[in-house]
Amino acid sequence: MALIGGVVGFGFLWPGEGETPDAMRRLGPFSLAALGLLVTGLEAVIFTVVPIELTRRLLKNSWIGVAVGGGGYVVGVHWDNGWLGLATSGWIWSVVTTAYLLDRPASFFRACLQAIGLKWVFWIFAFSSLIAAS
Repeated sequence: MALIGGVVGFGFLWPGEGETPDAMRRLGPFSLAALGLLVTGLEAVIFTVVPIELTRRLLKNSWIGVAVGGGGYVVGVHWDNGWLGLATSGWIWSVVTTAYLLDRPASFFRACLQAIGLKWVFWIFAFSSLIAAS
């Protein structure tokens, strides 16, 4: 709920032009959906799980990994999407990473699945919005 609520809230604050990305015109919906699930799953691993686990094991400090993952995802990947892109990606990353950190003491496997699952929830929401706009 927090993930979708934040994304919708940012959409109300800064409404977009409603343009359909070129990828929607080039790829079929099933190909685009599968590609999105793959990319968002990898994003969860690359920008949440890997930096946190590496710094936790090598430097004995998870917060350095949190900073590296957040900077990499929010600024490194979404820097060219304007303030709305930065705010939205920051919100998504914050929800996914917070859920991972809260679940990590109980189970590494469950925390990883939750991070990937939350990214997939966002992608399914975004994909259905793209389909509706086209």
